[in-house]
Amino acid sequence: MNTPRRENRSIAYPGLFPVLFRGARMQCPRCGDDTLYQRWNIFKNHCEACGYGFEDREGNCWFFLYSTTAALTGLFVILMLLWKPHDILLGRLVLGTASACVIALSLPMRKGIALALEFVTETRGSNLLLYKDSEQENKPE
Repeated sequence: MNTPRRENRSIAYPGLFPVLFRGARMQCPRCGDDTLYQRWNIFKNHCEACGYGFEDREGNCWFFLYSTTAALTGLFVILMLLWKPHDILLGRLVLGTASACVIALSLPMRKGIALALEFVTETRGSNLLLYKDSEQENKPE
């Protein structure tokens, strides 16, 4: 069985769930062959395998990052309301430390998922535009 060449594999749209899984693993959403980061939470300029730009799209990830941070904070507030520790000071310390660690340590993964969602919307939008343009070209006048 022949394996597809790298160029063809990197251009084809792989589907929603594989792209999101690649983002969660902090790999390129287009090809999955390269990592997203050069250091912790600092994007590379582009993918070495397929050339997809990461750093150019970083600004599009902010809404997703803010909303997921708010959701995680909300979960910890609910946990704080439901959990009744024997020692209030120790409970606040444990919960505050746990929430800061979860939010900070999940940041690169959440940013990877945001970049994957950006890739999905970018790819589907361009496919829809190409479909509409080709449909209009075939239409008799």
